Amino acid sequence: MKFLRFIFFSLIFLTPLVHIGQKSYSRIEAEITIKEIDSTSRITTGKMYYDKNSGAMYYSINYPNREVVVYTDSMIYMLHDGKTIENYKSTNGLKFNIFNLVLNTQMEYYGLNSSSYELIKTKSDKDQIITTWEPKFKNKKYRSGKIIMSQKNKLIFGLVSFHPDGAIISKQFFEDYINIEGLMIPSKITQIALFKEKPEYKITTYKNIKVNNFDDQKHYSSEFYFSN
Repeated sequence: MKFLRFIFFSLIFLTPLVHIGQKSYSRIEAEITIKEIDSTSRITTGKMYYDKNSGAMYYSINYPNREVVVYTDSMIYMLHDGKTIENYKSTNGLKFNIFNLVLNTQMEYYGLNSSSYELIKTKSDKDQIITTWEPKFKNKKYRSGKIIMSQKNKLIFGLVSFHPDGAIISKQFFEDYINIEGLMIPSKITQIALFKEKPEYKITTYKNIKVNNFDDQKHYSSEFYFSN
């Protein structure tokens, strides 16, 4: 079940920002390749479709097995041959995934500037701007640590998340940005989980990215999981 666990590894629980601009973006799709490395190495390939208005994200997995993974705000479904074979409750919410940040043009600060975090410190380091963010509210039950973010050319490059005790729990790197209809989208994301004794790596690459593809209705609806 590695694929399910890693899909939302990059999420930070933030309050979403409503973006008002000249053009509205609501859909994004891409071909994906995911390489996971821990004690073993695995490759997953397929396509991803996300529609923020319908509140659903679909992964059409081609390798190593043909299957469909569907995410909603409250559930995760795994389907094979049009039938649900597994389902799980999800508390993460699709508003907090990286594709929603891209569509809402929040990638400059990863949504931190409109979240439960506040900016504490800013410094320059060669070609990068380094900012430190800490939770605004101290909750004994749901404790969060600080986040350190680096930016290059006003685009997020690195993100380091800390446990409240000061230990690093994850690192993320956003690279190879491409401009798609005015949206700056990272086509390579490297994620490093440091929860266990050995680091776990996930490297995701995206190609053939499209936004606002309204000609394709099947892959953005429930029809997708029964006809794919």
